[in-house]
Amino acid sequence: MSIVPIKTSFFLKKKTGHSGIHTLFFRMSHLNQTSELSLKFDLETSAWDKKKGSIKTNHPEYTRVHAIMDQIRMNALNLQQDLILKGRQIDVHLIKEKISGNTSTKTNSDPTFLEIFDKIIKRKISIGGNGNTAATIQKYKRCKCHLIHFLELQYKSSDIRFDQVKIQFLEDFEVYMRAHANCSHNTTMKYIQTLKTIFRQALAHGIIHGDPFLGYKISMQEVNRDYLTEEELNKLINFDLPTENLRTVRTMFVFSCFTGLAYIDLKNLRMSNIIKENGRYWIRTHRQKTNVRTNVPLLPFAAEIIKKFHAIPESASPTLPVLKVISNQKANKTLKKIASLVEIEKELTFHIARHTFATTITLSNGVPIESVSKMLGHKRIVTTQHYAKMLDKKVEEDMNKLSTRLESIFQS
Repeated sequence: MSIVPIKTSFFLKKKTGHSGIHTLFFRMSHLNQTSELSLKFDLETSAWDKKKGSIKTNHPEYTRVHAIMDQIRMNALNLQQDLILKGRQIDVHLIKEKISGNTSTKTNSDPTFLEIFDKIIKRKISIGGNGNTAATIQKYKRCKCHLIHFLELQYKSSDIRFDQVKIQFLEDFEVYMRAHANCSHNTTMKYIQTLKTIFRQALAHGIIHGDPFLGYKISMQEVNRDYLTEEELNKLINFDLPTENLRTVRTMFVFSCFTGLAYIDLKNLRMSNIIKENGRYWIRTHRQKTNVRTNVPLLPFAAEIIKKFHAIPESASPTLPVLKVISNQKANKTLKKIASLVEIEKELTFHIARHTFATTITLSNGVPIESVSKMLGHKRIVTTQHYAKMLDKKVEEDMNKLSTRLESIFQS
């Protein structure tokens, strides 16, 4: 990859309130960045060679000023080379600060990275609503905690200025999230997307001038979304589980398989969300994760589960939970036991239950993808299309089995 060097030049700027007197300035340019630094030396325009961009040789201060100009240009080029060798993005504003000795200077109008982070979290909490759900705020808080630990480990610091955040910083943070926080590729990328949001705010408010994300690519890997087949789901439903706790968690899981509800939405579900219209029960609620409205017509199996706890759903108290729901951590731990007992090799989680609704229950049975998308509460149909790809894979597997079977029957 070619590196674009900074361009340097000297020029005069008219001094306010002094006719004919100008101040000597040093200018650095790189791509779309420009930074200027006063050399605090005044002279008349007649002493300046505009064509050469230098003080005239007959000026009594020529030797001293020319030496200063050479030195400052050399300092700028050396600092540029230092940034390149360290793998950091060239930033003329940072070079200016280092030349002028202002790297340790901080004013109240120059907030740090974590200060802006805190402001954004507080703003999201105060605004609330779409895009600022409890889950989103929690994600920002977790990202901030990771960032604090990273700064302590990598920089031996409790905070950092925006001008210190270059592409190398992002690459180091990615390594930290994978190696120390044990995060997957996609989880790591989501945390870095959160950092990018902080930078967008800083750019919008003029706090920073360069963007390290220009040279950093955020990429997501396609995830293999597992789900239960009809055979596995039937096996789970009909297995004789030995304890009430196991049966409670199975009820939660199976209900999610037939409604597509995420764990948190199942936990928040109240009888006021169960509406009967034209003889059919509906779930009408909002997804906590996205605050998107979701309307799910209840299949008979899901309706029967509700009636086990509320004989006449429309007569139940609106504030009552639809199902008894234990904590997500305990539920997932119990699901592992259930999977072992039922001899299902897949790792049962509420994500799998939601995926099962999308594939085995709806798309496999001819429900249009647009309808499935609305019931799942997806903002974009492209999210739902991942499930359609899963079905394509299943079709391919089924056809391969059929091909093998037919070959054994119709051998030439």
